[in-house]
Amino acid sequence: MAKAIGPDISFYQDDNATPEGVDFNEMKEHSDFVILRAGQSTWLDPDFKENWKAAKKAGLPRGSYWFYDSRTEPKRQAELWADALGDDWGELPLFADLEETYKGPYQGWEKWYAFLEYLKELMPKKEIVVYTNFYYWQAHAPDPNTQPDSLAYFHQYALWIARYKASEPMIPAPWGEDEWIFWQFTDHGDGTDYGVESKNIDLNYFNGTPEEFRERFHISDTPPVGGDKYKVDLSLREGPGSGYDAIGTLAQNEIIERLEASDDGEWFKIKREDGVEGWIALEYLIKQEQPEPNPDPEPDPIPDPDPEPDEQWGRVLANPRLNVREGAGVQYRVLGTLNHNQIVKILKFNDDKSWAKVLDEAEGGITGWCSIKYLLITDTPPTPEPEPEPEPEPEPEPNPDAEWYRVTAYALNVRKGPSTTFEIVGKLSRDEVVEKLDSNDDKKWFKIRNANDLIGWVSKNYLEETDPSSPGPDPEPEPDLSRLGRHQVTTNSLRVRREPEASDEVVGGRVLNDIRWVDADSDDGKWKKIKKDDLVGWCAANYLTRYP
Repeated sequence: MAKAIGPDISFYQDDNATPEGVDFNEMKEHSDFVILRAGQSTWLDPDFKENWKAAKKAGLPRGSYWFYDSRTEPKRQAELWADALGDDWGELPLFADLEETYKGPYQGWEKWYAFLEYLKELMPKKEIVVYTNFYYWQAHAPDPNTQPDSLAYFHQYALWIARYKASEPMIPAPWGEDEWIFWQFTDHGDGTDYGVESKNIDLNYFNGTPEEFRERFHISDTPPVGGDKYKVDLSLREGPGSGYDAIGTLAQNEIIERLEASDDGEWFKIKREDGVEGWIALEYLIKQEQPEPNPDPEPDPIPDPDPEPDEQWGRVLANPRLNVREGAGVQYRVLGTLNHNQIVKILKFNDDKSWAKVLDEAEGGITGWCSIKYLLITDTPPTPEPEPEPEPEPEPEPNPDAEWYRVTAYALNVRKGPSTTFEIVGKLSRDEVVEKLDSNDDKKWFKIRNANDLIGWVSKNYLEETDPSSPGPDPEPEPDLSRLGRHQVTTNSLRVRREPEASDEVVGGRVLNDIRWVDADSDDGKWKKIKKDDLVGWCAANYLTRYP
């Protein structure tokens, strides 16, 4: 059985030294689909918007992926992805690429969870797929033995798995052996065959035939070539974009009524003669004049575009350097270079806005032309460099008259300064005794030192004065907070029973993504007691996952 096949690409498949780009018509000869990188961290792939439009024009079903980067907060990355897509979400799902190893402040599966939840808020009803490889997932995902509920959360997403030089993929938990939707089986495909300028290209199988692929993603078959007649199947959608679900079709030459337009004027909300309403792209409509005496009212004018901002800046994406040239093209002489992440002022663009004339505002900086592919344009001026941190204060000598305090919180953050805005430099445990060194002006934060010479600031609210020579109280066992508290339903329908037995009376039900409070576990850990308003009962633990 031949599987559907397609590449995934980024700007690496385009040679910046040549004027040609990706030939998507050539790619379509060998592909059933294409997945394009939208971006990573805080920057967009320089070729994404151009490739996104060109692939659509060639008739290739498109998906987009975002390389999650732990150095940037999840919400910001989700917003940038949604902004890059606009109203055109593509025909395939969103692909969340989870494979990075930067060890930034937003690493770990808890941050993946936040990233995915933000995507669901920004692009509701759009399917999301997780991309990873077997060994990376095993090392970084929730532990199946100690965190089974958290691991089960990810089962709601389909899997795009990477494994090269193998006859079949290796599938990690929580997915089953054949529960993959795409398999990246090589990074050494023939680039020329797929219309790209790089020698190699990533290739992927869909877990099914081309016919099953088109059925899975509701993609209409291409009309036959060379016949005298064609069947028109124009989708009517729930919202102004191809990412919204189709709710019906329009026939060729069907007359419809326009109700309103999208903000960008590219989609119209219309009403058919049978009263059904929905959205359709303006490019497929031709305005018709109604016969007298009831002419169509004049359409609302499309608002003028926002004026170009007075000033713009660019951040250099090229790594490690970007050439600055005498004119707008690679044929011009190189005047100098800019470093990765350097900020420059945009002076003007060439006619097609493919090159920008820039000014390095630093003393002795240069002026010249750079390719727009390697600049992230912004209307906001660069943030000034922060002043260097002062030299650390010398550690104070031990004070015989010092005040001592005992920690009352289970875990207390120690920070560089007297506020939650300062960086965390360590943690204190419950009943740990610390020495007070100083306090801020309002006495709400204390500068402390512990037995391991950790020095920093903590909130006074979680300290009580004590004698360092007196033993602390017997420590209370820490509750297993991962098993109690707020939980989310992970199945379409979940029964609530009076007692923790499958045979007991059903007293209610819950639906997918409901949030409920869990305040007890059954002795065998297979049931959880939930509480919400007047509903109290037991649910199978396998269908509840911890909610932040």
